[in-house]
Amino acid sequence: MKKTPEDGARALLNRIEETAFFAHYSLLGDGNVRPYDWEKFATRLTGIEKDLWNFLLLGQSVTKAEAARFLGQPALDFLLRHKLCAVSGGKLALDGFCLVRYQGMTFFIKRGPLTWSFIGDEIKSLLAFVPRLASGRCLSLYTSGGVEVLPLARSQVQINFADMKAEQKNVLRANLELNALEEGGKAWEFSRNGSGSYDLIVSNPPYLFQPPGVRMHKYAAGGPDGLKCVRKFLEAASTELKPGGAAITTFAFYSVPDSKGMEERLRAVLNPYGLNYVVAVSSRLMMEPGVPMFNQLLAAVSTVPKPPELEGVARKLMDYAREKELTAVHLLKARFWKPGSGGPREQLITNYSDSYYGTWTI
Repeated sequence: MKKTPEDGARALLNRIEETAFFAHYSLLGDGNVRPYDWEKFATRLTGIEKDLWNFLLLGQSVTKAEAARFLGQPALDFLLRHKLCAVSGGKLALDGFCLVRYQGMTFFIKRGPLTWSFIGDEIKSLLAFVPRLASGRCLSLYTSGGVEVLPLARSQVQINFADMKAEQKNVLRANLELNALEEGGKAWEFSRNGSGSYDLIVSNPPYLFQPPGVRMHKYAAGGPDGLKCVRKFLEAASTELKPGGAAITTFAFYSVPDSKGMEERLRAVLNPYGLNYVVAVSSRLMMEPGVPMFNQLLAAVSTVPKPPELEGVARKLMDYAREKELTAVHLLKARFWKPGSGGPREQLITNYSDSYYGTWTI
């Protein structure tokens, strides 16, 4: 019997299900992405489960023969076919990726707190309110390895992706192939970017503001005010949604701490696109050193400065935030749709940020 490409994805899923790999992983929490937990737990494991844990989570290098022994050759072929492994000195290891589980989905993410395929609070928030379409067309903008739209991989929805690099496409194909098979569906096929007539647009845009003279990683930089990619999303929603379609996103909005002033600024960004919207401003953080969002800004600098250069970069970020009145960051979730002809606009902002701090959840 001739093997098909999806046989490798099925073999990988079977191998980790027939062992206690994810039974152990789940003890650390759904969607756990803390390498410290993984390292500590590894000391308790033995046999094939330890081999899988070290290879799939901790990035341990092994020979091809060793990998074939504990993964099985079809599963190893799946990883190699999607170019998820790096080979060095006769050994191979996952190339900065690790295999995790969240909400019943199995997928690869890039290691590290600031990468283009990391499952952070914004991804978890998006997954919580992505509509479960049975069919139609979806556009994914600024994807994180496809994580935001993985629930749709099990349906007949055609998913188009915009502005992706080769490395992102590799992990995207692997993730969608894994999740199209988990419930017995057909193998997902990668399609080219489409345009117009979308039932759904999903976006996880880069949102960190970027002062002049400070270089940031492209997957994180959102331009001078953090809204460069958000505006591209809004433009796509205003021109490419079907009547009755929806566009959803999460992003950080930099403004003043005052709620009234923040809402006025936010409406000034959203209203020119002529869309209806419901926005939940879920929380607020002050733009100060040591606060998580400020730490993310520092971590996103493309050339890691050493002390005392680090102090200089931090000062430049703070001075820019004060100059442009970006002294508070408001985390928001939003849904947009086109208004009906002649009907009243529905443009609702519910602001919880005076009460909640730190995440996209309330």
